[in-house]
Amino acid sequence: MTTDPIWIPVAPSTSIQAAHHITAVFAHDEEIALWRSAEGAPQAWENRCPHRGTRFTLGRVLKGRVSCAYHGWEFEADGGKCSFIPAHPDQPAPRHVGAATFRAVDAQGMVWVAQRGTSGDQPLPAPLPQEMDGRFCRTLSVRVDAIHAAQGLRASGLQERAACTWTGALSGHNVTLFLNQASSTLTMLHAWVASDLNDAELHPVLAALRSLRSRLEAA
Repeated sequence: MTTDPIWIPVAPSTSIQAAHHITAVFAHDEEIALWRSAEGAPQAWENRCPHRGTRFTLGRVLKGRVSCAYHGWEFEADGGKCSFIPAHPDQPAPRHVGAATFRAVDAQGMVWVAQRGTSGDQPLPAPLPQEMDGRFCRTLSVRVDAIHAAQGLRASGLQERAACTWTGALSGHNVTLFLNQASSTLTMLHAWVASDLNDAELHPVLAALRSLRSRLEAA
């Protein structure tokens, strides 16, 4: 098996709206609160308020900041710094208090999250083969761990090209699959197809993906 990748795809870019809701996703065995700033930049934080440990996903985006559901503490985009405490509105927030953050980017139709502590000079994600002008088409949840999912993909004739990245043909069309282990019993399967695939060609590929999921779970 190859080493774990630096970047993990966690959600379709179109599913995360600017300054709107907060979504729970998983990457590198960590639960992450995913949202967008008012400017649209993806934000990936440890899903845990540093004050009392409440999940950020229980809160809301308020004026471009995340407001914790428990005591209403507000945290800024692009760094996670605490900027306002409703119980003490006239006092500045403690400078040392902030959310634990991850690097996040939009690429190839997905939001990608980097490993905790990844430096700024790490290359951006590029999971697709150079010869494949692909587009993201579907995410499926598979009720097995990543090791068993990889074994099932290999048994189905797909090949591992890079860390967690698999390629092959489904319903006569090339696909690229990326595995993300959400937990010990759940793996997310993200799929890309050729960008010039029309709807009539895509439908049987999606059916083949669902069938593949059933085989992985039954193995």
